[in-house]
Amino acid sequence: MSLRIVTQPASEPVTLEEAKAHLNVTHADEDSLITTLIEAARGRVEALLQRAIMSQTWEIAVDCFPSWFSLPLGKVTALDSFTYVDAAGATQTVASSVYESDFDDQPARVRLADGQNWPDEGDVINAVRLRYTVGEGDAADVPAAIKQGILLVVGSLYRDRESQVANITLNENPTLKALLFPHIVHGT
Repeated sequence: MSLRIVTQPASEPVTLEEAKAHLNVTHADEDSLITTLIEAARGRVEALLQRAIMSQTWEIAVDCFPSWFSLPLGKVTALDSFTYVDAAGATQTVASSVYESDFDDQPARVRLADGQNWPDEGDVINAVRLRYTVGEGDAADVPAAIKQGILLVVGSLYRDRESQVANITLNENPTLKALLFPHIVHGT
């Protein structure tokens, strides 16, 4: 199974102005840096929460149809596409009558509808793909505690942006480890 982001959020849950106020920065010299820190902080908080905060599109891919799919990362708002590669190597769309979706549960689920059969997929890696939209919506929908958590991470990243902090080497920097941990590729 693979899970990848297709479309990043169109906006962040914390504005540049909110972050600058939190950092007590009154000049525009570091606006670009602070904007980057907001995005990185949102990503870190999402990794800690194991859920998407802002609306974004993800895709899950598997080699063959299972009995049901679990769609991770929080509140699913739409199943954008459900495709498979057939035995001839052509990409096909799974008919909506073949499956049913449950977006009320978290993680959301997609399963074979009663009395239906999955189509025959080809013998290729990641033959079956579900693309879905997940997240709270826009910034107004994000709880204050999550926004504050993002601001705390922004503050840490802003304060500790060098490779060495108080004689801590690059590999031992806890902020760096926390930032990069979600991107580690396991099982290689």
